[in-house]
Amino acid sequence: MRDVASVSRSMNRIALIGAITLAAFAAAAQPGQPTVEPPEIGEIMMFQQLRHGKLWFAAQEANWALADYEIKELREGFESVSKFYPTFNDIPLAQMIDAIRDTNFADLDKAVAARDKAKFAAAFDGLTQACNACHQASNLGFISIRRPTVPPFSNQSFSPKK
Repeated sequence: MRDVASVSRSMNRIALIGAITLAAFAAAAQPGQPTVEPPEIGEIMMFQQLRHGKLWFAAQEANWALADYEIKELREGFESVSKFYPTFNDIPLAQMIDAIRDTNFADLDKAVAARDKAKFAAAFDGLTQACNACHQASNLGFISIRRPTVPPFSNQSFSPKK
């Protein structure tokens, strides 16, 4: 079994590679520039998984500003999936994402606004279940998301600034 430091280093490398890929995509997508293929759905979803984990730890530390930020980042990631992959494996992802946005994100927003850890946990679990349902519907049921047990980054404090 890998230790926490090893997992954290691996996650940092993955995040760096993804950030470079997305930055190159964004830079090339400017008007008058050559077109570039969008990031692969797996790359977008890798970032979603990182955000999902960061969201959990932010709320556990009652860092509601960070939790709110991570929810916004998750929304943006899902908007990218809808834009670039409205249908994937014959599954209407854009429609599924609309349902997640209208229910699961609304519940997360309410829990964060109320600064209520119990409501947050229920809303977070609802989002996680929605992710897993989408994976099942897309014939990717082997991708099973759960509550994280270790922060995805060792170089970030999830506690709010005092």
